Amino acid sequence: MIYYFLPSVGFVKLVTGRLPIMRQDIFHAIADATRREILELLTGKPLNINTLTAHFEVSRTAVYKHLKVLEGCGLVVITPQGRERFCEARFSVLTEVTEWANAFLEAKTKPQEPHAEESKDAAKPRKKKHGKKKHKHKASEK
Repeated sequence: MIYYFLPSVGFVKLVTGRLPIMRQDIFHAIADATRREILELLTGKPLNINTLTAHFEVSRTAVYKHLKVLEGCGLVVITPQGRERFCEARFSVLTEVTEWANAFLEAKTKPQEPHAEESKDAAKPRKKKHGKKKHKHKASEK
């Protein structure tokens, strides 16, 4: 297989006779509970597709589709060995998710400074707001 790199997309797999398969979004890949369970099973050791399928109550085709999504974003590498295909997890790809989450964690732990517009408004004295005048109804005049 041939891979090429597009700056706006990432690595793209070129398949002969087909349109290129665009790199899958890693957040989409880990959003599904079945795919997360597949990654847990692949932690520490490569497994063949039949062994993975035995852990789920879905067809081999369904598991294979999940594996293709994981392979599309680089979380899983499928390598043929004889008549079998072995799947291996590549958790180094999760750095994209880690960096994204850390940006939020850092923002949460930093002390919040007021925005420039808010600090200008705070320096100005506020005018007193007067309540609405109540009007008497002339219902009794009828």
